Amino acid sequence: MRALRHMDMKQLVALFVALTIAIVVFGMPTESQAQVTIGNVKVVIGGTTYQLWSDQPINAGQTLVLAQNPGGTGTPFNFDTSDNSSCVAATISGTGSGTPFSFPDSTQVLTPANCPTGTAFNEAQNYAQIGNFTTNGLLITVSVGYADNAHSDTCGTDILPPRGSTTCFPSPFATATFVQGTATTVAGGCVDGANPCWDSGVILFSATAAPSNACPLTQGFWKNHFPGSWPSSVIANGLTIGSITYSAAALEMNLQKNPSGGNALVILSHQLITAKIDIANGSNPAPIAATITAADAAIDGLNVNTQFVASGSSLGQQMTALSDTLDSYNNSNLTPTCTGPQ
Repeated sequence: MRALRHMDMKQLVALFVALTIAIVVFGMPTESQAQVTIGNVKVVIGGTTYQLWSDQPINAGQTLVLAQNPGGTGTPFNFDTSDNSSCVAATISGTGSGTPFSFPDSTQVLTPANCPTGTAFNEAQNYAQIGNFTTNGLLITVSVGYADNAHSDTCGTDILPPRGSTTCFPSPFATATFVQGTATTVAGGCVDGANPCWDSGVILFSATAAPSNACPLTQGFWKNHFPGSWPSSVIANGLTIGSITYSAAALEMNLQKNPSGGNALVILSHQLITAKIDIANGSNPAPIAATITAADAAIDGLNVNTQFVASGSSLGQQMTALSDTLDSYNNSNLTPTCTGPQ
């Protein structure tokens, strides 16, 4: 207290401010503290469900790999998805801190080359991104690959490049921040002499800081990047356009639809759907909020996939004008400070 008595008022104020700043700074969560728990992950191929892994929190900059025999217990090679008798595209689903996600493996990385059998065909594949979603301030990117050092053909020769992995493993694999998976020891070794060895589908979760004020993207982008790049909330819940809620598949159908005959309803719905996907993807809704409200009111009660509004009609002219404004937003003309690709 004696030292404080000799401080003048300015010194006391400066000390108070410094202490206050320190308390605020140390009490605020930082970007590195942002965390998402990946849980309930399951893979469905035909009538078979794989659900082998435990929940795992990941932070920005971290990666999680899920593969065969997590924890080293249970049936070896229990994620050998290539031998699944259905030989159809897998669906990967789960939650990220309670946010549901579900993405198809449309290129069939987990069931390569129509599920080849035998001991020669090498199935090792680099990662292919199948989707992403945003939750708790993090962007979680989901990819699938294949680890295979158990078959006799040279790695990378049987899956066409660039997917075929010449190292037998997708990267990152063993170097991921968290790995739930264990190589399998086989009596006498695997066919290439490796022991223990892998013959396993691989799921990769990568966490990065979610973009702030992301730039809107165009109708052409979204219609050509379904479903892998679409926000998980739209994939799971669809969108309400006018007064009708459409599934993600129905929205994609609309984006692919040609507005033949000058169908103003399709012209407007293209841009309205695009703007709503952009907002779900992290774009700033403020510049376009009033236009979206007006567009929903103009469409109210109309099915955007089945009905027709002539561009020359009074309603059609209103729809076309609204579409022009939405198109400007979707081309990032109304968000000059946005970040990311345009």
